[in-house]
Amino acid sequence: MMRFLVTIPLLTLIACSGGGDDDPKTDTDGVTDTDGDDADDDTAGDDDDDDCGNGVAEMVPESGATDAFYRTDIVAVLDEADAAASIAVSGGVTGTTSIDGTVVYFTPDAPLTNGTSYTATLTYECGEEAWDFTVGDVGGATDEGSLPGNTYSLDLASGTWIKPAGVGDLIGGLIGDVEVLFGVISVDAKGGTIPMIGALGDGNGNQDVCVPTLDFPVAPTWDNPYWEVVTPTLDITVDSFTISVSDVTLGGAFTADGSAIEGGVLKGSIDTRPLVDAVAEGGSDGAVCGLVTSLASGVECVACGDGQPYCLEVWVSDIDANLVPGTTIEEIVTVTDPSCK
Repeated sequence: MMRFLVTIPLLTLIACSGGGDDDPKTDTDGVTDTDGDDADDDTAGDDDDDDCGNGVAEMVPESGATDAFYRTDIVAVLDEADAAASIAVSGGVTGTTSIDGTVVYFTPDAPLTNGTSYTATLTYECGEEAWDFTVGDVGGATDEGSLPGNTYSLDLASGTWIKPAGVGDLIGGLIGDVEVLFGVISVDAKGGTIPMIGALGDGNGNQDVCVPTLDFPVAPTWDNPYWEVVTPTLDITVDSFTISVSDVTLGGAFTADGSAIEGGVLKGSIDTRPLVDAVAEGGSDGAVCGLVTSLASGVECVACGDGQPYCLEVWVSDIDANLVPGTTIEEIVTVTDPSCK
């Protein structure tokens, strides 16, 4: 359900943006400014940034962050792809660097330590770019008995958009009024699962009873306080649309008092074909992908499950979800409320 709600504003914004390079981190002399101060960030001191033709558009966690998530990936989004780029993290942190287009990310082998400061160093064709961050206090065990029956309101606008690269800052403002609710059904500590249910909210913490609930194909795994659901496919029917999402990862960690979910992550690949009429009525299967790839630099659609190249990858990190007291999600398979149209 979330991916359907996210995609419409994304495409609307891209269509309105004109596809230009409006990155405020690129200053007037063409040198990529990674910290927003409109100054040349040449860490090597030889001013070779001017001739390199590449730069760092975004870093996750951001430089100077004091509340980084303990299970975060360390990410650098480049202006241009660099297949030889790598990231290292101080303090003896081991892990794996992966590259996906302009996105370079380091996945630690183990969770980072709460309250500890780290330095991440990106090595790429322009030299080195280093930044510091500190891990926050989320990561301690939560009271499992207090979670069943709780409902949380997911704030997608609070997240950091890593994919599609280059348009995340623009779309954040358009999804502020989209509310997605998550309810905890039970906690199976021995089995390591935490069954949950999802629903669309009305913007005030109440369930929208005119939309079917979202039931996960598999129960999220549970490693107190962290939960995660990974499933190959997820089909969501909303009104007349059936949206197919593949390679789904969704997770986050409860705060110690259970009052919120922090460090939420959302990854997946959404089939854009059911959304064609929302962007170009009567258009071809590739209309949405054609629009995105022509207007968003570095963004490309990928193959869907049937091999057709019409799927768009989404990655949002650091999503927050606050507890909604008094709200319990009712499972709705078929909408029967007579007030629904």
